[in-house]
Amino acid sequence: MDKKTLEPCFEQSPLDVWAAQCGFEWADDGHGPQMRCPASAAQASLDPGAGFVCALPDLGLITVDGAEASRFLQSQLTNEVEQQAPQALVLNGYCTAKGRLLATGWQWRDDASVNLLVSRPLAHPLVRRLSMFVMRAKARVRDCSAETVCFGLAGRPIEAALAALGLSVPTPGTVHLGADGLVALAQTPIPWAGGSLERVLLIAPVQSLALVWSTLLEHLPPRASERWRFTEILAGIPRVTPLVSEHFVPQMINLDLIGGVSFKKGCYPGQEVVARSHYLGKLKRRMYRAWLADGPVPDPGTDIDAAETGQPCGEVVMAAADPGGGVALLIESQIEQVSSARLGDRAIVLQPLPYTIP
Repeated sequence: MDKKTLEPCFEQSPLDVWAAQCGFEWADDGHGPQMRCPASAAQASLDPGAGFVCALPDLGLITVDGAEASRFLQSQLTNEVEQQAPQALVLNGYCTAKGRLLATGWQWRDDASVNLLVSRPLAHPLVRRLSMFVMRAKARVRDCSAETVCFGLAGRPIEAALAALGLSVPTPGTVHLGADGLVALAQTPIPWAGGSLERVLLIAPVQSLALVWSTLLEHLPPRASERWRFTEILAGIPRVTPLVSEHFVPQMINLDLIGGVSFKKGCYPGQEVVARSHYLGKLKRRMYRAWLADGPVPDPGTDIDAAETGQPCGEVVMAAADPGGGVALLIESQIEQVSSARLGDRAIVLQPLPYTIP
């Protein structure tokens, strides 16, 4: 296999400190480093009334500052940067010249920088690659993953939890920049138990870890990192991790359907391929939500096969244990083959996405 453009890596020592302070253990898996809590908490049902909080060491922070930071990123990413509204939160992608996604991430701005929350093992190699193209632009690209911690909050108690930290719950698609470096990123609510489950990503400086964690635990029970990934799957929001870096054109994982691609902006790496697929091509592959009845959680990049031919027709994008039983999946597949797709000898059951695939 050809060598990857981005060779994944991350500092382990900050995760040791993080895990010790939060009472978790961390371990690296196919989705990146994970915080794992006791089995009783990991298997607890998803209750919007009780909610939960997850430590998310699988997410890393890149910041780009300088007078020309926005102009520089405008020429690199799939979505708008220069025209991004204040307090807006957008999904963005970074492609190869062939239009294949190296990474995806949440983007927002503050007074000093443009920020990207990406798969942690890809943060440092992304910084190295972006820095190659800065040239004379007045911009500096930094990996701030070791300087920050990220948590996923879900359920009704998050309003009280954030208020205790001096933050309010942002409306979906927006950001609340709080005091002392705290940032709340509102995520799309997901349907659950006849209602909706509110979700927020919270970023804090690492020196505030003990205070932030103790405050969150006053309102929310802790869960393993995988629980947050389960909510991302229900929301139909893909995350490109090292095992699937360079596997997908944005449309193959529905990035165009969830606001992750601008077809009106100027050039960026892979733009011609992405635009051609949008304007001229009939798409043959898309991303779907699915479920497995039993068995282990597969890694990203695991092949799925068409039942008729037994040949690969797609692959796993993300997977997580379903707290109600089984395994939740996001899969990328040939459209014509997805209805009969299997993972080995396990039948794949398609589930509805919260948005429409045209």
